[in-house]
Amino acid sequence: MSEQGERCGSGQEGMALVIVLWMVVILSLIVASFAFDMHVEARITSFYRKKLKADYLARAGVERARMLLCKSARKKTLDEEEEEDVFEWHMFSERLRNGMRVDEQVEFEEGRVDLSIVPEPALRNVNYLKKEDWQDLFYVSNVPEGIWDELIDCFFDWTDPDVFHRLNGAETDDWYSKLDPPYQAKNGPLDTIDELKLIKGFSTEVLYGGLPEDAAEGTEPMKGILQWLTTFGDGKLNVNAASFDVLMTLPFVDATDVEEIIAARGGEDGVEGTEDDEHFKNVDDLLARVPGLDAALKNYMTTDSQRTFRVTSVARIGADPIYGLERGVQCILSLEGETNLTVLSWQEEL
Repeated sequence: MSEQGERCGSGQEGMALVIVLWMVVILSLIVASFAFDMHVEARITSFYRKKLKADYLARAGVERARMLLCKSARKKTLDEEEEEDVFEWHMFSERLRNGMRVDEQVEFEEGRVDLSIVPEPALRNVNYLKKEDWQDLFYVSNVPEGIWDELIDCFFDWTDPDVFHRLNGAETDDWYSKLDPPYQAKNGPLDTIDELKLIKGFSTEVLYGGLPEDAAEGTEPMKGILQWLTTFGDGKLNVNAASFDVLMTLPFVDATDVEEIIAARGGEDGVEGTEDDEHFKNVDDLLARVPGLDAALKNYMTTDSQRTFRVTSVARIGADPIYGLERGVQCILSLEGETNLTVLSWQEEL
């Protein structure tokens, strides 16, 4: 073969090699693309599988709460119970019967459920708060004192039946009708605490906590008042279940008084959530066991659950902080008789 023919054949072989290499690269990209798609689809499938499990676990927590509430209404003695884990169930139902809260963590192979059952009167009823109650609430929540008067006047303008606005308040004609979209002041009591979002001045920071954008450096964040409020109950606070912060919103008490209340209901060990917990039988019992309290607190306190409970059930699937998944349900249940439970509110995806 001539030298020219050899060079031609060599060039064709080189071109074929380049084509083969390009094909290998393209095929590799296609395979990698398929592998990536499969990986993404597998992760999506895993996410929805975990989400479904978590949803059902969270609802299972609510069903357990319903069972405990019904048991608390039956008033059986420990000897009369026949189910497995009877002592644990009996202890929880006893706590609910005595106006106390229940906190429980249930472990499963792939996750857990954190369940809390709190008497709704362990929160302050927003429709019964007076001006001085709002001031105590704002003080505990670190709401700047400079906006207290506006918030209080706007709340009472929203809930009172007339159309005359207070000095720092707002009514339909001078504020709400000018919004986009416009709406009217309710001129009546709140049905849900979420209605506070509609009232002038009740910002996200005031309701949920945090700092406003124009906050000065070093300003302490607000804690958020929404967590301490309800629209259920007769306005008296259940001292068997109220938290430290909620108890601090009462008049005539300071931090020392509240610590003594919590220690007294904690029993001999002074720690809440144990078998030694000792509930207050009534407000007179509270005043006897914590003698430094002002007797005027009888008008603000109760030891009764009023058979209305806030149930929070949060399920977590997987222990990994990145790939784990949480789903929650919060509802308010009203107990009538021994088995009749009415759902007053229901919220998912906490």
